[in-house]
Amino acid sequence: MKNHIALSTLRMAPLLLGAILCASAYAQTQPPAPAPAATSDSATPAVQDSTPGVTPPAVAQQQQKEIAHGDPGRWYQHDSTAADQLRTVRKEIAAALQEATLACKKQPAAERNACLKEARSTYQHDMVNAKLIRDENNRLE
Repeated sequence: MKNHIALSTLRMAPLLLGAILCASAYAQTQPPAPAPAATSDSATPAVQDSTPGVTPPAVAQQQQKEIAHGDPGRWYQHDSTAADQLRTVRKEIAAALQEATLACKKQPAAERNACLKEARSTYQHDMVNAKLIRDENNRLE
């Protein structure tokens, strides 16, 4: 089942779509970050690049090694109980809030508060309806 897409990822697509679209639209409107100025001062210690959106070479190399191993088997194991399924839904809702919050923080200050308010509202709505989301996910399987 190498080509199998985890069903939980597909089920949570509506929750994540807003955050992804918002972050994508924002990223497309931003000018590219200026390149750091090169200095010839050899007394200055080398500092790892911490520019947002730039993966350090050592991390990128480790990521490539992990990708070569393929997806972990646990991604394709279904939750066996209703409690486990509900726990997974809640974790995915929390992850969606985290992604939306990060996307909101990248927006201009004038739009940030409204974005964060909407993200929190969506989170609260989804948490209240977590059991319904779980039931819908089970119906789709």
